[in-house]
Amino acid sequence: KEPLDEKEPLDEKGTLDEKETLDVKEPLVEEKPRAASGETCNDAAAPAFRTYCAEGLTCDYPGQMTGASGVCKKIVGHGEQCNDAMPAAHAVYCGTGLQCEFPENMPGASGVCKQAPYPGYEHCSAPGAGCKSTGCCKFAGMTCFEKNEYWGDCMETCAPGVHEHEDGKPWTCNELGERTPGKEVLVEKEILEELVPDEKGSLTEQVLEPVTEFIAPLPEKPAPPEQEVVIEDSAGGVVTKTGGVVTKTG
Repeated sequence: KEPLDEKEPLDEKGTLDEKETLDVKEPLVEEKPRAASGETCNDAAAPAFRTYCAEGLTCDYPGQMTGASGVCKKIVGHGEQCNDAMPAAHAVYCGTGLQCEFPENMPGASGVCKQAPYPGYEHCSAPGAGCKSTGCCKFAGMTCFEKNEYWGDCMETCAPGVHEHEDGKPWTCNELGERTPGKEVLVEKEILEELVPDEKGSLTEQVLEPVTEFIAPLPEKPAPPEQEVVIEDSAGGVVTKTGGVVTKTG
């Protein structure tokens, strides 16, 4: 028992008694060993059943499987080395929206995490490869912009005119296709507010208005229509079944 400085009110005899408490220690909870790369984990379960990953690893859960356990993985970002073809205990994976690209003709070499194509746009063009022939871009938020009759490329935005560090030929910036969905893009558009000629007869008044354009992911494909099944019973009537609803006529 440990005496405390805190005093209780006067008792029947008019004396002050010191308040005493017991020093009770909470039982120690032994922490489970942390899971290694490739082992199962569940850091969202009830405390008694949680399994954490070792330092530097992330518990990666399978998509759309509520309550399922995850797997401990080493996950890296854009531009970092990866190797998701190695055994699970030594594999290094790329983060969301990235894919591990390996050098050609170099078996066993590590790859580099690069942006992954937006689903359904794998056949489209990558930045720097030219997009006049496809008219579409494989990465989220990009548009195929025209430079001239010979060249177009994938970019998030395009300003008409000459671009720095290029060949000095201007861009028309005409859009050759729709923007690839999946990313929010800030687009600056020129809006001529007042057309006032100056002393030389040129128009000088213009305002650049930033416009935020969000392109949502592709909509899900609609469910196929439910088929109608017609069966003639022994009594000469007709039984119709549509989407689990049975109707009898005749």
